[in-house]
Amino acid sequence: MGPSAAEIDQQIKETRQQLDANLGLLEARAARKARQVARIAGAVAVGVAATAGIGFFIYRMRQHRTASSRVSAAVRLPRAWESIARKAATTVAVSVAGGLASRLLAPREAHTFTG
Repeated sequence: MGPSAAEIDQQIKETRQQLDANLGLLEARAARKARQVARIAGAVAVGVAATAGIGFFIYRMRQHRTASSRVSAAVRLPRAWESIARKAATTVAVSVAGGLASRLLAPREAHTFTG
């Protein structure tokens, strides 16, 4: 005769335990893989954002626009005023650059404290 009902129940319990153990192992592997995929996706997103930012910066740097052309693009002036605005912008830019250069290149004075 075949196995008894108690033996069949015991085999079913052992099979269920093995399946539960295997299922737990598979769930743990899936969780590790999900964390790994999330880390990789985050790194890729950061890389894409950095590349886009650098690309935009290079694009903006390669546009050789002067201050006066930016002003004239922002404010549409009549032709007569346009040349005046360009000259004024150039004069202001040269004055600011000269002031900064003289300030940065001037020798420092020694500070003496009298007390």
